Amino acid sequence: MENWIIYGIIASLAWGFYIFLMKIATSEEYYKIPQNISFFILSLGILSVALIVFFGIESYNSVTSFVGGSIAFASGLVWGIGMAYAVKSLSDPFTPISKLTPLYNTNTLVATIVGIVFLKEVPENRLIVIIGALLVVFGGFLVVKQTNVSEFSKKIKLSENFQLDNWIIYGLIASLTWGIYALLIKLAVSPEYYNNNPYMSFLLMSFGILFVSLISIFKKSTRIQSYNIKLILPFVSGMIWAIGMLAIIFALYNLQADIAKIVPLYNTNTIFAAFLGIILLHEGQTQRLKIIIGAILIITGGSIVSIF
Repeated sequence: MENWIIYGIIASLAWGFYIFLMKIATSEEYYKIPQNISFFILSLGILSVALIVFFGIESYNSVTSFVGGSIAFASGLVWGIGMAYAVKSLSDPFTPISKLTPLYNTNTLVATIVGIVFLKEVPENRLIVIIGALLVVFGGFLVVKQTNVSEFSKKIKLSENFQLDNWIIYGLIASLTWGIYALLIKLAVSPEYYNNNPYMSFLLMSFGILFVSLISIFKKSTRIQSYNIKLILPFVSGMIWAIGMLAIIFALYNLQADIAKIVPLYNTNTIFAAFLGIILLHEGQTQRLKIIIGAILIITGGSIVSIF
């Protein structure tokens, strides 16, 4: 087994679990920590890991260029925007992570399209890519298809006769931004492009995430109040996410991993998160099969799109 596969699996496990912790922290069903406070504390968890590895590892002497560093910072900004909407969605008790995770992991398709357009990674077999894209779309449809429980969730009215659950809109925004940030961090650290110090790049990325979280704090002033030990949940969630991100950065920098292959691999967190939501949070009791099939179709379609 190639090393980049191992790192992709580590990221998949980390990113399947951190969203579970964020759901527990923010949802009105559980601890009800305000979404902007949760996001800020999550960003501190990410920054803490970035600082630990940056100051704890001295074996990397490569420099970080201004352009490459700016791209790494921008990747954090873009990821942070997606996370802000994901956390906002999770605060709604009717947002199921077993559905939200498969939806935003359609970012596999977004990342592939961005790679084709900007990195000229044109696939050889276009027909297979089209089939894969259709599987992603159909899987996403199964996941977001209206259910009885969604009748009670908060909705966005797009027209007189058309409205969608908030979590669907927010999930699509996260999918778009997380498809783009993967491209940016690839540009920043890969030896093919700017070849920046991976740990400095991750530190700059974490500052970008922190910046977005601070904006959310100032935009909507919220007192932390007496949440005491509950605040550890979003912090640990951020640390777990950071471990997954470090694995990916290491694979991109040291192993020259192909982003078209590693993105669908780490997005297998779809299945992990879906099972956590179904088993531990008792989501989608009457629609488990549909959710699982939709998640599998998204992973399968994303893999076909990326690999071929």
